[in-house]
Amino acid sequence: MAFANDDRLNIDALFVVFGKNPHTSRTKRGPLEMEVKNRSALEASGYLFVAAVYPLFCQQTWAVVEGIARFAATCSLLVFFLFCTAPTVYAQEAQPLTSGLNQERPLGPGESHVYTITLQVGAGVLGEADQHGIDLVIDIFGPDGKLIRTVDTPNGAEGPEPIDLTAFQTGLYKLVIHTLDEKAMPGKYVMKIDRVLTVVENAQRMAQAMAEYRKFDDRISLLRARNAKQYAITSPKGIDEAHYVTIGGIEQWVTIRGRNRDNPVLLFLHGGPGDVTSNWTFSLFAPWEKQFTVVQWDQRGAGKTLRKTVSVAPTMTVDTLVQDGIELSEYLRKHLGKDKIVIVGHSFGTILGLGMARARPDLFYAYVGTGQVADETRNYSAAYDALLKKAQTVGNQQVIDDLRRVGPPPYKSAEGYGVQRRWANAFEGADLFLIGELGLKLVAPGNTLQDFNDSEEGQLFSGQHLVPQTTSKGPKQLGLEFAIPMFFIQGAEDFTTPTALARSYLDSIKAPRKEFVTINGGGHFAVFMHSDQFLQELVKLVGPLTVNR
Repeated sequence: MAFANDDRLNIDALFVVFGKNPHTSRTKRGPLEMEVKNRSALEASGYLFVAAVYPLFCQQTWAVVEGIARFAATCSLLVFFLFCTAPTVYAQEAQPLTSGLNQERPLGPGESHVYTITLQVGAGVLGEADQHGIDLVIDIFGPDGKLIRTVDTPNGAEGPEPIDLTAFQTGLYKLVIHTLDEKAMPGKYVMKIDRVLTVVENAQRMAQAMAEYRKFDDRISLLRARNAKQYAITSPKGIDEAHYVTIGGIEQWVTIRGRNRDNPVLLFLHGGPGDVTSNWTFSLFAPWEKQFTVVQWDQRGAGKTLRKTVSVAPTMTVDTLVQDGIELSEYLRKHLGKDKIVIVGHSFGTILGLGMARARPDLFYAYVGTGQVADETRNYSAAYDALLKKAQTVGNQQVIDDLRRVGPPPYKSAEGYGVQRRWANAFEGADLFLIGELGLKLVAPGNTLQDFNDSEEGQLFSGQHLVPQTTSKGPKQLGLEFAIPMFFIQGAEDFTTPTALARSYLDSIKAPRKEFVTINGGGHFAVFMHSDQFLQELVKLVGPLTVNR
């Protein structure tokens, strides 16, 4: 399934983790790719995003991203990827790592290269494995033979996998380089070791990195304070709440913001799974808060909810999340004094929203879906066709050749999905979107690095448990008959949940009223990238249903 946890690109490249992730043993690459050898091809997919950067991003994001990128590149104790659980034994002659090493080597599927270096505690190594046509993984083992961590950036088959190692004890360290996918095509890489640092040199490097981080954190704190003041709710009838609510037997994080309590209540269901939006949409949803009381919810297994409840794995089912959503809706009706509310679901959130609307139509004025999941059994085939048609329309021969080389899905390896993801991202401007999202997460009022990490960990944890439950969902499983108005507001060129499939699904639905609206220039994240236009359409569709009620 094509959800946001599959490939976070620039955000994951700056994923800051202090110690072992308590919720999952996977690396920061999406859980679907990490299980490509054992799962069906539909589960080995990537995530596609839309284009453009908001004006606020231009004002705040670039300086922020530059600062954190410099920090991430220099601080080996702070920036690394998630630990894995068990080492793998590799029978391979080892090559020593030395300062100045610059060696190009071919590597095929199922092969591995082993490098070793002896370090004193506190000493370090800086370098990279520069990929050329092959997606590498670097496993780093300590003197005790245990796996310390796995390095696997979202660069795909091109670009560097960074090597930034500080010794935690004196002894022999081993780096094992192998392909992500055992069925991948052969390729090559260049092993580069810039420096082997002494204990003193590495300590100086770390001290400089910490000093830079403190400056960076001071800068970010000023932006957060400014945004808190700029986006504060000060109207007499306004509401601004952020707290835990007991839902489904656990504490779950809920935010409620609006300029006027008399406005209708809108519950936004984030996608992912686990891709919380409560920690970065403060500026995008500010205009919405004039028309609605906007409620955001960090779902079970995501964001601040995961932070509070670390032992929820046995309860991580789609049905449980649907029931959580219903219980939250009942709470909101009572807490805010409303007869009904409006639900807006995005991407994975549309699955939850549909389930809620089917089970308890009495709670809702209407359902609004965007990035609408319609038929996961056909999703990637439809996306492939849409990408190929787009490439032919714009005359991009490179895209055409790449798509025809891997052919249509399902694929036997991750390479085909990687090609689809690469060009979908290019057409929709994913890198720009993710940089902007990263900036907003960092400067959101009240946010901390823990919130940032909670968001990333929640995507891994939620994806691991929830995505396999959704890959066989077609229109019949999602629902074909509803007792409330059903509206889809879809990006005209959505290569994640294809627009044509969403339209076909709505055509098959029976409902008292239904309407399909497209946003030109929008893709899977049209609700955010074109939030003002989305709001206009939203008010036109649901406004009349909520007047004087």
